[in-house]
Amino acid sequence: MITQKTVLILGAGASKDYGYPLGPELKSEILELLSQFVEEAKQLERNIMNLQRANKLTYSEARFQIIKSKRKLEETDEVKLDNILSFLLLNCEINPGEIVDFYERFSRSYLNTIDTFLEERFEFLKLGRLLIAYIILGHENNELLYSRSNTNGWYNYLLNELGKSPDALRKSNLKIITYNYDRSLDHYILDSFINTFSAYEDTTECFKLAKHFEIFHIHGVVAPPSWGKGRDAKPYRQSRDCFEVLSAAAEIRIISETEINDRYQRVEELLNWAEQIFILGFGFDDRNMERLALSKYNKPIYASRTRVPDKELGNILAKANAQIDFGEKEDFNIYEFLRREHSLKSNRVITPTFVVTS
Repeated sequence: MITQKTVLILGAGASKDYGYPLGPELKSEILELLSQFVEEAKQLERNIMNLQRANKLTYSEARFQIIKSKRKLEETDEVKLDNILSFLLLNCEINPGEIVDFYERFSRSYLNTIDTFLEERFEFLKLGRLLIAYIILGHENNELLYSRSNTNGWYNYLLNELGKSPDALRKSNLKIITYNYDRSLDHYILDSFINTFSAYEDTTECFKLAKHFEIFHIHGVVAPPSWGKGRDAKPYRQSRDCFEVLSAAAEIRIISETEINDRYQRVEELLNWAEQIFILGFGFDDRNMERLALSKYNKPIYASRTRVPDKELGNILAKANAQIDFGEKEDFNIYEFLRREHSLKSNRVITPTFVVTS
């Protein structure tokens, strides 16, 4: 049971062991996907422009005729996601020129993550959300969540720390802030409760228990946990369903300057509530560190540091302007960090910690 009020701040590394890409990897997957049909998109855009000039049509009129011909060639009105270009053109009304422009600009951008890129290029917001949803839903893997061979998985360890009975779980104090789009942890918590406690096979009661551990997705989440009702009842599995991708894209939040205060107001409330803060799987991006404003919180802060060498810790602390207890070993994953170095159940340090101060 976690008695101290504890907040976890999760970056992409927190979902890595469950099959999801890190920020730069998500960028690479998006560009690899688009590279498969960007030349076809270029040709479609040329055809639209040629038809527009030849027949003195508007762009929309010429686009309609070209795309209508493409649909006829495919001999079906049902667009499946094995043809992502047709899905974007027909179901989402994305113009082929926009796909080409996005691909060329994103591939040449020095920004390593899609969300930071979209914050600067809001004109690509609709397309960017669709691509994020397509990739993230394609990584849902129920077997990997529960695989005993996944020795780096830390979700099981977290639930065991929270408690082994509904009463102990209700007495635990945990809230989670995540920068991740995926719902792997949300699903794991709810699904584990349903399958563990006979009294909670009623999903309504189990939802109440799971909601005790608030998970706040700063950038939105592709779908609710899979035990939802009606349209929310999307199974946790790899998806190539058009409607699921469209629904997921609508839930993704790219933060504009005008929305920062609204999204981070809840973050500030949670961090004020906390008595201790754990930062797990985090990339320590400049923007995120500035927005978190950790210097405002005079409380213990612990951070895992997988693959972050000693020489980079000073730069991270300069961004945070706060004291942070980092894990001693950079080759420890989150599970090893929590089990061997810092206990969630108290601010007791399990082994000598590597402390860096500003």
